[in-house]
Amino acid sequence: MRFWNIGFGSSACAALSVALLAGSANAQPMVGGHPDFSGLWQCRTNCGNGVVLPHDKLDITPEGQKLYAEKKAGVDRGDPAIDTGLMCHPLGIPRLAMFGTFDILQKDDHIAVLGEWLGPGREIYLANQHRKDYFPTFMGDSIARWDGNTLVIDTTDIDEETLVDSSGFPHSDQLHFVERWTLSADGKTITSAWTLTDPKIFKATFQRNVTYTRKDATDEKQRIVENVCQNVEVGGKLR
Repeated sequence: MRFWNIGFGSSACAALSVALLAGSANAQPMVGGHPDFSGLWQCRTNCGNGVVLPHDKLDITPEGQKLYAEKKAGVDRGDPAIDTGLMCHPLGIPRLAMFGTFDILQKDDHIAVLGEWLGPGREIYLANQHRKDYFPTFMGDSIARWDGNTLVIDTTDIDEETLVDSSGFPHSDQLHFVERWTLSADGKTITSAWTLTDPKIFKATFQRNVTYTRKDATDEKQRIVENVCQNVEVGGKLR
């Protein structure tokens, strides 16, 4: 059996070291044996003041049709009693997951998501079941599990005051929101596959993909900006 003996000079070793470092810099970040989603992110695909659930393509229940008509009319006339974000109430999930910059902080037992638009942070615990006797909240009760390298987030108990999207699409106390986060090989993109079910409002399961791209946390202009009503009013603090 013949073995090849390859010798490297100092310059070749240096070049190899640089290549290895460059490769590791672009590699998928890991923590505790799982992809590490930590860092600053911005929604890039299917974001902002759009329509999440296409009213004209869904099989909506009679209750859902009635509630949608009421909510949409309120949104169209700018009624803060309907679109309570106009009163500085949190927009809630999933609507808030389409706005602005997010800072994801990942630990072994939970993940925290801090956003910049009208909402408290999300705490997503790795757990097998939701909290018992938990009251509805704007961000809901989120638990997660790993499915290989995909983080599966399951959210229930979302306050009915919130809207699913900015068109006025409503939801009931049975809204079930599932996100499947997948980190790209280079660690620069999160693809979040959404599944929404709400048997009181629409009969079929609805799916949607949202993507987030990594921002540069060393650039102060890319960091989170506090956006609350006082800051966005005429004469407010934002420039």
